[in-house]
Amino acid sequence: MRRYILIIFTLLLISSSLFAKEKEVVNEYLNDVYFANGINTDRGEAQSALTDIIKKQVKESLFNGNEAKMKESVHFKLAYNNTLGVYLDMLEAWQQKKAEHGTFWWAVETFFDVYGKVAKLPAKYATKKVVQTIILESLKASADKFIKEPLLEKAGLKDLVDLISDLKSNVTPKNAWKTLTDAATALEHYDEKVQLDSYKKSIEQEHSVIVVAHSQGNLFTIEAVDKSYKRV
Repeated sequence: MRRYILIIFTLLLISSSLFAKEKEVVNEYLNDVYFANGINTDRGEAQSALTDIIKKQVKESLFNGNEAKMKESVHFKLAYNNTLGVYLDMLEAWQQKKAEHGTFWWAVETFFDVYGKVAKLPAKYATKKVVQTIILESLKASADKFIKEPLLEKAGLKDLVDLISDLKSNVTPKNAWKTLTDAATALEHYDEKVQLDSYKKSIEQEHSVIVVAHSQGNLFTIEAVDKSYKRV
């Protein structure tokens, strides 16, 4: 089920004009390997995947199990995208795919496909109202967990905090769909900026950047590549 897709986005080729100074030379022999996680993955789970799967495989496959040798040329880091529960994460992913393709019918098909499967409903029942209800019920069930999440303040999600407070108090939330979609977009932009800043720091340290992306992590990585090229 979990297939990791290796995306080596050679910021070596484009980053010298993006992030590094003109005369800086990128050291291709010192590599930062990032793991970009998928939906509904907390930081601990993402770190475990990076350490127990990716790092282990690199050590065995490329360094014959010699960790000391590996540490001379490879550093492992997270390109973490935060989770606010599986359903809100999937709303975020749907918006990313819609922005990527910009095709109305493709977006609608994906919307039905994603939420129809997750909710185990026929596609014709996967309406915006049904999806909104699913997300709100999910947030309500985890209200105590998320309402105390420092991330909400960092990412500027005050409206989502208010919505979760309303849900916890059994108050019917107003403009719920807009709040949910705005929150998904704000969280996406927050995580995207953190990731780009991390890649920038690696480049400024004259490291190459390798991203191993899983599931939604691919969408964030593609966005990072696109935004990097636009800075050239």
